[in-house]
Amino acid sequence: MNWIERLLAAIADLITRAKGLDDIHDDLGAVLTDLENATDSLSFEGVVSSIASAPSINCSDLIGYGDDFFKNYLVWVNWDAGAAGAEPQGKPPKLCTSYTSTTGLFAIEAFDTAVAVGDHVLVMHPFVYQAMVNAGKIDAEQILHTVIRTEDEYALKNANLDVSEVDAIGGTCRNIIFEVYLELDVAATYTPTISKTDELNPATFTAQLIPALAAIGTPGANGRYRYEAGDLQEGHRCRFNIAQDNAGDANHDIAVVTTYEQ
Repeated sequence: MNWIERLLAAIADLITRAKGLDDIHDDLGAVLTDLENATDSLSFEGVVSSIASAPSINCSDLIGYGDDFFKNYLVWVNWDAGAAGAEPQGKPPKLCTSYTSTTGLFAIEAFDTAVAVGDHVLVMHPFVYQAMVNAGKIDAEQILHTVIRTEDEYALKNANLDVSEVDAIGGTCRNIIFEVYLELDVAATYTPTISKTDELNPATFTAQLIPALAAIGTPGANGRYRYEAGDLQEGHRCRFNIAQDNAGDANHDIAVVTTYEQ
């Protein structure tokens, strides 16, 4: 029985029947030992010794594990050779697609910034990577999300509309941006507002004063406006609202494109 099976079996046993504290201690102690041993065998540190054909790298201190032993492992740069924290240090890891045992050659997906000789890498099983992400030791790779809302001839005069909302479920939402389109109006003034919830008021939206959002006076033809809302912590919400005064056209075409990374 491997360590994962032992862990699940111990948890199931604790749930399904009452046990003495000594038995529980012994079971969990054995599982923790297995976890420590498994972590040691699922992650390996190395130093990039040469780069014959980028993005592949050679690590002479990781020779001899058997061809493709590290295939489907993840390669993470955890120290920059220049000791300046330069990329790709700390960037999301890349997949190893093949490994040559005799030379320590890792064929990996390319980082945005090339790996350099002397960089330190952590080669880890995906289980270890996920555990480090969960523990906050590594930032997970961010995915760009895009949400589009359009309103045709919306009755906005002397009213307001919550056009878009981001709900940070399952992790922090970063770099929230609202891009707004308004059709031509030679008389009306529009007031944009970004509101967020916070730890002290998790159910209440509070208007954000920084950055200050200027009113939009009489938007020109196909007026486009961009607003950056920053980051949003997990469990909170961010809302974009736009209001029109009692001037100008009664109905308007409105579109908002919302983007964020998570």
